[in-house]
Amino acid sequence: MRPFLMILCLPVILWSCAENTPAPADADTATVDADTVVTDEAISDEAAPDEDELLPDDACVNLAVEDAFLEQIGGYDAYLAFRAVGMINEADVTTPVKLFQSKFVALLPEHTGITLDQAVGFILEGERDEKAVLEMTVLADPGTKIYGSLTVVVLSKEWLVSHKDDLFVDPVIEEAPAVQVMSVEAASQTVVRKCVVAMSAFDPEHPDLPAPGRMQVSVCDNVDFSAEENLRIGVNAKLTEDVTTILALLGLTEAEELCSCADAATNEPVDCP
Repeated sequence: MRPFLMILCLPVILWSCAENTPAPADADTATVDADTVVTDEAISDEAAPDEDELLPDDACVNLAVEDAFLEQIGGYDAYLAFRAVGMINEADVTTPVKLFQSKFVALLPEHTGITLDQAVGFILEGERDEKAVLEMTVLADPGTKIYGSLTVVVLSKEWLVSHKDDLFVDPVIEEAPAVQVMSVEAASQTVVRKCVVAMSAFDPEHPDLPAPGRMQVSVCDNVDFSAEENLRIGVNAKLTEDVTTILALLGLTEAEELCSCADAATNEPVDCP
C-alpha cells in the first residue's frame, strides 16, 4: 500500500429545521471547499437507486460490513467508525442523493456532545491537487437550526481504481482514509462557528504514513467509481483530539486557528463575533 496524507479544511454546512451541509493515496494535501450552503432540504431522498437493481447477476457478492467491524479497536481511545452504501453524486449536483444505507459510531472522550446522532450523509465526486477524489460528508447531531457536527472523509479515486482487483479478492484493508471532525455552533443570530475537534491520528513526525484504522470496500458494483455508481464502504479510523497534535498536522500554531466563522445564510467567511 502506498502512503498517503490528506489534510482537510472543511465547510460550514447548515441544517434547516422543520419550521424554516482513504483511501490510502500518495502523500499530498487535500482541501475540502464548499461554495454553497448545503441544507437538509437540498439532499434528495427520492433519487436513490434501487439497491437490488444494482447488484450483479453473477459471481461477485458484496460483503456486508458487520457490526463487529464498527466496534472500538484496542488502543483507540478516540475513533470514528461507519458503514455506508450510497450513490456517488456529481461534483456540481445541487441536490445530492443521500446515503441510503448507513450506520455511524463516534467515540470522542473530549467532545462527548458529538455522537453522529441522526446522521445524514452523501458522497460527491471531487478534485484535490489535480487528483480525482470521492468526498463523503456527514452532517449529524442536529440542533434547532444547524447540525452540531460535520465529518468529512476523503478517498483517492485513483487508489480505488488501481486496487479494485485486490479489493475484489479481499475487501478489507488495514489502513484508513483521512477523516476530520468539526463541531458547528451558532456564534450569533447570523454567524456560525466551526472548529476542528478531531482528525485521523497521523504521527506528526511521519505524516506521510497511512492513517491508522481499517477499511472495507466491496467493489462489485464499481467500474471506475464515477457518478451514479454505488460506493459500499466501511471505515474504522483512529482519531486524535489532542490540540497540539492537530495543530502540527494542519501546519498551524495557535488553537484559535482551528476555528473559523461564516455567514449563516451565505456560508461566506466572516470575522467571528
